[in-house]
Amino acid sequence: MMQHLVRRVRALRDERGAALVEFALVVPFLMVIMCATIDFGLAVYTVNNLTGAVREGARFAAVMPLPPGVNDGQIKTRVVSAIVDVNSGLTPTQVRALVTNTAMDPLTGDITVSITGYPYRPFTPLASLLGFSTIAVNRRAIFRYERSS
Repeated sequence: MMQHLVRRVRALRDERGAALVEFALVVPFLMVIMCATIDFGLAVYTVNNLTGAVREGARFAAVMPLPPGVNDGQIKTRVVSAIVDVNSGLTPTQVRALVTNTAMDPLTGDITVSITGYPYRPFTPLASLLGFSTIAVNRRAIFRYERSS
């Protein structure tokens, strides 16, 4: 009889359910960290690709036979095609951003190509809950015109 009573007292102190409660308390934090990591990684990936696209356009402008004018269509096409090449699901009409370039600066010979207002949309719902449904990304590249006489 005494052994039966001791077993019952030990059963009351059993901690098998504690792991489930601890898991339920920790899971929301793990999900927030996971969503933030995914969104941050994709944002850095997007910024890196936009920087590469703008550099591609600026490099193209720097080696053109004639110095480019303001908002040269060839440069814009080059930047947009670089963005489309990296983001395989996009078409050139879906790239919703302003791509501009400056005429060559006569003093320094610099040409500036920039992309303004590229809409980055976070992948996970965490950013939407925080009010960041779309984030505008801007990038700029400056190259010296290399074909000056």
